[in-house]
Amino acid sequence: MLSSNLYSWDINSGETQQLTNIGTTSNNFGAKQNGGKEEQWLRNDQLQNFDVLRERKAKNDTSNAYKKALPKEKALRYLFVREGSVRGLSISPDGRFVSYRAFKPVSTRNTIIPDYVTETGYTTDISGRNKVGAEQGISSFYIFDRERDSVLTLPIDAIPGIKDLPDYLKDYPVAFDKKKKENANRAVSVYGISWSPKGKNAVIDIYADDNKDRWLMLWDMNSNQLTLLSRQRNEAWIGGPGINSNSIGWISEDIFWFQSEATGYSHLYTINIKTKEKTQLTSGEYELHDAILSENKKTFLSLPMKFIPGKNISTVWILQVVKRKRLLR
Repeated sequence: MLSSNLYSWDINSGETQQLTNIGTTSNNFGAKQNGGKEEQWLRNDQLQNFDVLRERKAKNDTSNAYKKALPKEKALRYLFVREGSVRGLSISPDGRFVSYRAFKPVSTRNTIIPDYVTETGYTTDISGRNKVGAEQGISSFYIFDRERDSVLTLPIDAIPGIKDLPDYLKDYPVAFDKKKKENANRAVSVYGISWSPKGKNAVIDIYADDNKDRWLMLWDMNSNQLTLLSRQRNEAWIGGPGINSNSIGWISEDIFWFQSEATGYSHLYTINIKTKEKTQLTSGEYELHDAILSENKKTFLSLPMKFIPGKNISTVWILQVVKRKRLLR
């Protein structure tokens, strides 16, 4: 990935090909500069008085005419990101779909933490993060279909519970009533897209910006429709061990795995995207950290944590995918 774009490299020929043309500036490349009448008169006067300029112009005109006559390669579509920066570029296994986020940050005031223990003996300031609840940046998600040369946005209205309000708002009747009347979709951010091994299926990991919901949505690339696979809601804060885009993936073209705190503890689950049958692979009063699926898709390597007052006990487990059997502790 160079200059916020994707490239392919042929390891046999060494040829590099640009796959995307994403930018944050208006595409005015090659625009002709229009001068006034005085500048045009000066150009004509220069050509009339200098043989070398006339010869140079004739050669340039001939060269340009030859280049125009050559078969033109199809130019990459310019994808203009009006505000912010490009993040999270990824491509489907077959190279057809490119997904990316346009992130627009906002200026917020960070907290200042006093550091009393210093070498100089003087108190210094440590810059911290902004306050919880402060305005966050705006993230927009796009999928570029290279085959159809079109840019897609997700149908957010199709997300179940997209208008649901957090319970704490009920403690503030005026604000709650206002939000209910607005009946607006909650702001969401796409954290990632996970493609099946052959690129026939894709699951999109979506989080509510109020940190109350996480949705794993199956994306239909033909109709641009979303189907719910898993909704995880936490009135306090959605998150925890393995509740992120690093702990999701595919066991096969039809079986998707992920972690969820549906039981109050973070555990492994699989779901068949065709039948929607969900299977819980682990259970108990412990949480799995950083589950990793083996290359042969048959076992998980995981670090479970059991919480006991005063200490944490951890062991490494190898979990067999099909039999749901712990092989090593």
